[in-house]
Amino acid sequence: MPKVAVRRRVDTLDVRMGFAGWRASGGARRRYRRLLRPRWKVVDIRLIWVTSNAIEETRLGGRNPAKVKNLSGLHLKAEMILKRVTKGEMEMRCPKNNSNKNWPDIITAFYNNNKCRRPLTKRSLRMKMRRNWNRRRPRRRVPAATTPTRLPHPKPPPVIKKSKSELMKNNFDKWKDPQTGYWHATCKWCNNNYSLGTSGGYGSAARHLKAKHPVEYAKLGGGTGKQTQISRFANSQPFGNFSYNDAQNLTGMANLICEENLPYWFSESLALRDYAQGSLNPQFRNYSRKTVKKEIIRLYNAEKVRLQNFFANFDGRLTICSDIWEDDFHHLYYLGLTAHYIDEDWNMHKHVLAFREFNDRHTAEHIYILIERILIEYNLIDKVFAIGFDNATNNTAAIPRLRELCGANSLMGRFFHQRCACHVINLCVQDGLKALGDSMEVIKGGIRRIWGNGQLRLKWQSYLTERGVRYVAFPKDLSIRWNSTYKLLKVVLRYKEHFPAFLKEHDNYIINAAEIDTCEKICNVLIYFFNATETFSHVYKPTANQFIPQAVNLADTFKEFQNAVFVHYFCDHMKEKFLKYYAHIPHIYGIAFILNPRYRLANLEDCFNFYYLAFFGEFPMYDDNPIDPKMEYNEVSTLFYALFNEFRAQYSNTPPPPSRTSSSKGKSIFKSAFGNLMKKTKTTHVTEQSALNEITLYLTYEVDFEENDDFDVLDWWKSKERTFPILARMAKQVLSMPVSTVAVEQEFSSAGNVLTAFRSRLSAESLETLICYHDWLKGARRTQELSITPSQDFMDDSTTDGGSTYAGDSD
Repeated sequence: MPKVAVRRRVDTLDVRMGFAGWRASGGARRRYRRLLRPRWKVVDIRLIWVTSNAIEETRLGGRNPAKVKNLSGLHLKAEMILKRVTKGEMEMRCPKNNSNKNWPDIITAFYNNNKCRRPLTKRSLRMKMRRNWNRRRPRRRVPAATTPTRLPHPKPPPVIKKSKSELMKNNFDKWKDPQTGYWHATCKWCNNNYSLGTSGGYGSAARHLKAKHPVEYAKLGGGTGKQTQISRFANSQPFGNFSYNDAQNLTGMANLICEENLPYWFSESLALRDYAQGSLNPQFRNYSRKTVKKEIIRLYNAEKVRLQNFFANFDGRLTICSDIWEDDFHHLYYLGLTAHYIDEDWNMHKHVLAFREFNDRHTAEHIYILIERILIEYNLIDKVFAIGFDNATNNTAAIPRLRELCGANSLMGRFFHQRCACHVINLCVQDGLKALGDSMEVIKGGIRRIWGNGQLRLKWQSYLTERGVRYVAFPKDLSIRWNSTYKLLKVVLRYKEHFPAFLKEHDNYIINAAEIDTCEKICNVLIYFFNATETFSHVYKPTANQFIPQAVNLADTFKEFQNAVFVHYFCDHMKEKFLKYYAHIPHIYGIAFILNPRYRLANLEDCFNFYYLAFFGEFPMYDDNPIDPKMEYNEVSTLFYALFNEFRAQYSNTPPPPSRTSSSKGKSIFKSAFGNLMKKTKTTHVTEQSALNEITLYLTYEVDFEENDDFDVLDWWKSKERTFPILARMAKQVLSMPVSTVAVEQEFSSAGNVLTAFRSRLSAESLETLICYHDWLKGARRTQELSITPSQDFMDDSTTDGGSTYAGDSD
């Protein structure tokens, strides 16, 4: 022990005989208080008996001083050895509010030197001085209520590991040959037989499983013999040893929230933290909603700059679609704008460019100003081929100024404005259903009886089960959605034999056969409008070349049911509305029809003749104006050649693209009445050497196909881009034009999912950021087409749940 750190102090204590023990005088106690300061701690205490002639040192140990003989004339001295306390020990041993100071040291020293059997306290030390040190005192019991109970930590259940042979039994059937005594194993996956010898070990069978069925072999814990590289996605680069990256985690969290339309506070969820830390990565941490919002804005701005640079260098023209939407919570208006184009690899793309708050008056001037601002922002002023609007008067009035702004591209802007075909179909069907009135009220009344009575509904389910018919619930009939009526009629026709009989037997409700027949005819009419809406609602497939085939199907439908009892009144109203918009087929759709290698120019004249004959008879006339199918055909043909010459003058010096290979994808479904018109395409074949020019070669180029085969028009043009370089550029521009504004309606549906009753206070800037970046993330995954079905939007009056876009008609 260092000398500088130890101090020896001796005090004289009075010993009074007659007591059971001894105690120090008051003066000695005061000296102890001064002596035992916080900066010293007691190392040892020694009791010394002193006589008048000599000093006799005695260690008392555990003995009572009163029992020591010859104590007369003696004085007791206590020698204490102290040690300086370090600063850290003094802070721990002597806090600010501790008035007892070094009593713990005194107790510890007495306990260690006197070999006490029990722990000493301040009070018990004083009692030791008065009583016999060897006498045991009863321990004070603590009430059971105040005793803390400490439950043992539950042990995890024992893990029972199956042996490898037991796991092999899941992949092999093991059997023994009684003649040879050899064991054999038959693979359950490929029925191969392997000999296991007399021991029955799975050696050869395991090698077979490893070579032929590595996935099943990996389940045994043996692996594949090679180091497996982990990858985030199936097509991504393997990253080997994973290391947690907080910045990458924040970006992923922002993408997840934006793509799945989750609220900002999802990043603060404790359940998410527990799941991620317990199942994925223990280093995962939550982020505040402000941090996630800033990250989403940063990602949105970066992607927006990338799109601006892309469109600035874009060599071609694209189509834009626009519409106006109103939210249900604050009744604010927003203008949505989308861009559609085909890239160099012949893939169709759709991007939401803006979702701007539009609270000005909905005049043509204000619509023009806002669209102009967006086009300038994305460098698209001189690159717009056409624009898709609905039939509102203010949108139509803004077309001339937009055509002037975009430079009147492509034949002086003749194809600049195109109406939404799905909107027109919606108006037609709504007029037809209004004309029906209460004709289907008996059918709907029977359905309401089943839905309104719980016991009757259970009986209806049991009724179908007893007859071996699968139960399908009746969909709800919404007055604003015509597709709900169509789906309701489909389910009624599914049970046309059981539905009337059940109601008559259990509820005494009569449904006549004539009413079921009328229901079936209406459903047969609506199915063609439903299929046309689905065809026009594609996002990543060309729809312009499918307009004339679908229009011919609808014309044949009107002709078929024009004399049907009762249904002809329903069809007449639909026909009248349809001809209001498409008495003359738009010429751009005729050009797109020619650019489909299955149809081309030879079939266009037959389609025009069939279309106008079905609608107007032998002498076509609309609004007292005669319609000549031959003139319509000649005008489309002239425009086709004129557009080709315009492209040839612009791209004649462009080097031909590299050669490509392709495969057919997609499937086209047409009515048999139109399918008979596609037979001229295979009849002629002209070689490239004898062709006069590119158009002649294309119009006579042989294309082998079947009427119901898989044929992808973009894939075909991709493979023939070197053969027809000018026509390929022309097709890339024309076929990218959608015939509907379904892309904008998807944008509105997404906004309806973001703005909810629990999330209705987003600013206009935040809403635009979420909607646009959500679309760009979905576009990267090519899943926009799956996020909405045509029946959700273009088959009702209000179009979306979030607001009314088709509430007013321009009639």
